[in-house]
Amino acid sequence: MQIFLALFILGTVLSGWTAWRRSPRYSARATWLCAGAMLVTMAVVGGVAAWVVPSLLPAITWMAIPLLIAFILLAVIGISAFILRATDGPMAKVPSSAPLVDLHRRKFHRIAKGIGIAVLLLAALDIYPPIRPVGSMFAGLLAICAVPALFGLRHKALRNDRGVSALMANPWVHWQYAQAEWEALANIQFPKQAKPAFSWKRNCGAGLLFWVNWPVRNAAQAKRRRMIAAPARAWFGPDGLLIGDDYTPWSLSGTYLLGAGVRSDPPARLVLRFYVYGGRGANVDKSVPLPEGAGHELELLQHNLHQICPRAKIAVS
Repeated sequence: MQIFLALFILGTVLSGWTAWRRSPRYSARATWLCAGAMLVTMAVVGGVAAWVVPSLLPAITWMAIPLLIAFILLAVIGISAFILRATDGPMAKVPSSAPLVDLHRRKFHRIAKGIGIAVLLLAALDIYPPIRPVGSMFAGLLAICAVPALFGLRHKALRNDRGVSALMANPWVHWQYAQAEWEALANIQFPKQAKPAFSWKRNCGAGLLFWVNWPVRNAAQAKRRRMIAAPARAWFGPDGLLIGDDYTPWSLSGTYLLGAGVRSDPPARLVLRFYVYGGRGANVDKSVPLPEGAGHELELLQHNLHQICPRAKIAVS
């Protein structure tokens, strides 16, 4: 078990390093800053665990483990904030006159609420005496693991909300669409998959494959329904791209623009390809319908995207 855990951690670190090395935001200075900050943090945490905790008075020794866990969590959150700031840069500046949207933070609040309910339910298992320590142990373990993850999700949600607010306050291009155009875009972005005819041999033999693929298909269709329900709009600006309620930044350490081009097959559309890190990483295409007479706006996008994403292959004008 320990070998598999070590291999998993090693694979995650190597995957993250590869994604960071290929990112347009990579720099040797940021890498050394992050590495130095991590070494200092580990040294401080190790020093506290090795020298400070054993020197506590016997009367408060029982507080050592909770205090050490709290200190480690604070250290993890602190080093995470430093690394995010060093690799992704500052968040977008929102004009004082512009409202700060909460599009992504609403999603984060739902996730945090679900984790909080799960912790409470696990702790409530201690009501049953035969398993009294088990519930609270798992609740504590879940809470400890959730704190750093929730910090990262909250940071990402706030960054995206600030990016959306800055984008809507100062856009390069803003296009509105009719509902029919918007539904056609949703069908292109998330095409419906026809259900094959039932066959005992195929369906029973490939049952496991169906259950593996079903969550992926269901998630794609859920995204399609959310896109159709979102406002029929597209915004382009210095901080990113907003299609409906789907925001994508141009250049972060784990998400960045790879290229953009125009497809003339109906409906005519602008296709932007992004790299999105998710363990192994994946290329994601975003399609935006082109309104009539968009030639001047495409020239503007060509110029501005070249300035912000010099390594991306931009050919839209």
